[in-house]
Amino acid sequence: LAPFTLLFVLVFAFDKGVISTFMSQRVFRYLAKISYSIYMMHLIFSVVFYAVGSRVLGVDWFSRDINGDLFLILYLACVIGVSHFTYNYVEVKGRKVIMGMDWSGLGRRKEVIS
Repeated sequence: LAPFTLLFVLVFAFDKGVISTFMSQRVFRYLAKISYSIYMMHLIFSVVFYAVGSRVLGVDWFSRDINGDLFLILYLACVIGVSHFTYNYVEVKGRKVIMGMDWSGLGRRKEVIS
């Protein structure tokens, strides 16, 4: 196992391979940037889509027909779309507010950076 782990690390350490080049594309870098929002939103959408899909529409994304595939694509689009907004309007704005806090005075606000 150790030789394979070492090989894996060496292949990706220098970012020169085909997989590294592919994963460095703009869309994957953006998904990496919003990954925390994706993580936070996916469970909410999983529960909602499961409840609506299986109980109301009778569609299961694990089914082997086209309905399951379309349902999964819709789920992914919703998660990524909402994650885009939560990243920009919750994470980024929240980071600005937190960075603008004067922590020496236990939470008094400094000037907020726009």
